[in-house]
Amino acid sequence: MKRRDWVAAVRKTVFYLVTVVALGAVGVLLIALAFYNVGYVPKPVEDIAPEMKPWATAEGTQLKTDVVRIMSLNLNHGAGNSLPLESGFVRKVPEKEVEARLDALVELVQRERVDVLALQGVDFGSALTGGVDQVEYLASKLRFGYMVKARTWKHPYLPFPDPLAGPVVGEVDSGLAVISRLPVGDAERYSLPDETMDSWWQTAFASHYALLKVDLSSRGRHLVLFTTALTQGAANARESQAREAGRLVADNGGGKGLLAGSLFSGPVFRKEGMTGPMDVSYNLVRSRRNFVPLYSDWDAVANPARYATRFTGDGPGDISDHILPEHGVRVARWSIVTGAELISAHRPMLAEVVL
Repeated sequence: MKRRDWVAAVRKTVFYLVTVVALGAVGVLLIALAFYNVGYVPKPVEDIAPEMKPWATAEGTQLKTDVVRIMSLNLNHGAGNSLPLESGFVRKVPEKEVEARLDALVELVQRERVDVLALQGVDFGSALTGGVDQVEYLASKLRFGYMVKARTWKHPYLPFPDPLAGPVVGEVDSGLAVISRLPVGDAERYSLPDETMDSWWQTAFASHYALLKVDLSSRGRHLVLFTTALTQGAANARESQAREAGRLVADNGGGKGLLAGSLFSGPVFRKEGMTGPMDVSYNLVRSRRNFVPLYSDWDAVANPARYATRFTGDGPGDISDHILPEHGVRVARWSIVTGAELISAHRPMLAEVVL
């Protein structure tokens, strides 16, 4: 074979190989996009039908007093102190490991005599966390008769973080939830602004952020409970979500709203000599000044370790989670619950609300 023919044959072979690889990559992307199109695409506002369990009885769902104990916790998908995706790789969390953490949460809820549990970062049956419907599991163990789920991330097959590089997440179904011993009336899901990720691929398959509203009632009195988890990513995206969440509570709480969840931001003050942008997401949630915070901004800035609710290492942690009542809601007592370090990277917050 002449050199010219040999070079032409090599070029032709390389061309075919590159074409096959390119077509294969495009095929994977098209298949993934097909799965995306059958995934969950939220509406701006969605009515949600609360689920009532068989053991919900009139006697067991009424408070003996006008005080309801509400616990809020970002469950971190039942993955404990760190979610594998945060480390840049995919590792399935065993079912028994997830259930052990849920059992520990059940014991904590029972010990603290909780009436209503507001959850963020909870899975309804994701492959990454053993396929456990964590809301069903907790409701059955606690014998709480009412539950509401609001999805933020659902796909039958999630090619994340990268379908062409190693393992992927697979099926995902997660979001926000409220599990209640008290009767639940209307429930709605409000969409919050989405976040633009580093690549179009991640943006297309990223979770959708939301605010869940649930009407609770007991002894003829009512409370509107809101729960959400904002993005941990870019501050500008989080601020847009915070502004919208504050507006939605102000417009739909009727002065009797209570916001519980992960804002991933605490009070901030601009100090002398400080330059650059500041994360004011927490301040934006309160922008309409319809909330009465449980502690002062100055106390949080002066002693952040006391109010820290999320731990990412050996440090004192940061202020990520909040319970914010509107002016028409009276919180008799509140606390950041200790002893839950093995359940999640977040610490639960507990509030006694007077109806």
